[in-house]
Amino acid sequence: MLLLRFPQYLYLIAACLISSPAGAQGAAENPAYSEPRGPIPIRNGRAFNQLVLQFVPESPDTLSSGKTKLGLQFDIFNNLLIPNPRGSSVEEDYEEQRLLLSWRKGLGHGSEMGVFLPIRYRNGGFMDGLLREWHGLWGIPNRTRDDRLGRRSSSDFRSRLKWIDSQGNALVDAKTAFGLGDVSATWKREIGRRTPRSALAARIGIKAPTGNPGQVLGSGSFDAGISLDGRYNVRRTLILFGNVGRVLSGGATRVPHAQRWVTDVMAAAEVRLNNRDSYLFQMEGNTLVVRTGNVRADEPQSTFTFGYQRVLDRHLVFHGSFSENGDWSAYSSTFFGGVGPDFTVSLGLTWRP
Repeated sequence: MLLLRFPQYLYLIAACLISSPAGAQGAAENPAYSEPRGPIPIRNGRAFNQLVLQFVPESPDTLSSGKTKLGLQFDIFNNLLIPNPRGSSVEEDYEEQRLLLSWRKGLGHGSEMGVFLPIRYRNGGFMDGLLREWHGLWGIPNRTRDDRLGRRSSSDFRSRLKWIDSQGNALVDAKTAFGLGDVSATWKREIGRRTPRSALAARIGIKAPTGNPGQVLGSGSFDAGISLDGRYNVRRTLILFGNVGRVLSGGATRVPHAQRWVTDVMAAAEVRLNNRDSYLFQMEGNTLVVRTGNVRADEPQSTFTFGYQRVLDRHLVFHGSFSENGDWSAYSSTFFGGVGPDFTVSLGLTWRP
C-alpha cells in the first residue's frame, strides 16, 4: 500500500538514474569513479539541533587546488515527539523541507573551504499517512510507553513546535515558518600524508546568525567549532569514515537553556559494489543542544541512515537516503537511533566540473 501511494514521478527519476550511461573508458580515467565518495551529508534535523553549528558528514579528502564542487540537496524531516510531561512538556509535531546549497573549493596544500546555505520550510507536511503505513510494514510501534501521543492518536499534517516548562511558562510556541536558516562556512586541512589506504583532516567551522530566531529558523548567535575527519579503506569494496566535532555555541536568543558546548559524532561504512554504485550505513549523533527538562526529549540525540550513491557521469553524483530515529526499537538502542526526526529523506546531486 505504501508503494502504491508513493508519487509516481519518483519511480521515473529512479529509473533514469539506474539506466544512465557511463562508458568504461570514462570510469577508468575519471577520479569520480575511483575515489571514495564519503558519507551521506545529513545530520539530525530536529529543530533544536539545527540551532547549533552542524558539521556536515564528510570524507577527509580535499579538492585539488582550484577545483570546485557544487551541491544541491533536498531534505525532508518528519518530526513527531510528544512525550509524557515528566518535568516540562514538549510537543514537536511538524515536517520540515530543507534545500541545502553547498560550495567547496580546493585551496592547495591539502586544504579546502566550503560554504553551506540552508533554506528551510517548517509546516504540516505530507508524509504522516505514509509513515503510519511504513511503521506498520516493518512492525515499528506507532506509540511507546513514554509517549503521550503516537501516530495512531495524533491528527495528521500539524505544524507545532511547543515547549512549556514545569511552572507552566510557554518557552517556545512556533508554528509554520519559511526562510533562510543559519549559514555556515568551513576550512579543512589534511593532516599528514593522504594515501589510498587512509586519510585524516581537521575542519574549522563557523555559523552566522542569518536565520530568524523568533521562528526557530536560527539561533540568533555565532557558533564556532572544530571537527576531526578520518577515512580508512579496509579493502577496495569497504571504506570506513568517522567525524568527531566539538562546537562552542553562542546560545539561542529566543530559545532558553541552550548548551554552551556541543559534541557531535558520525560513523559510516561505504560498501562499493562497482565503480558507480555505493551503499552507506551511517550513524550520527550529538549531545544536547537545548536542555528542555523533559526526560524523553533530553535523551541521546541520534539517527541511523541507509544511503545510496551513484556516479551518473564524470561530473555528477547522485545520493539518496532515509534515516530513522529510535522509535523502531522503542528508543532502546541509541547507536541505531535516539531522539531525532521520526523519519528523514534526503536526495542530492553533487557537480564537479
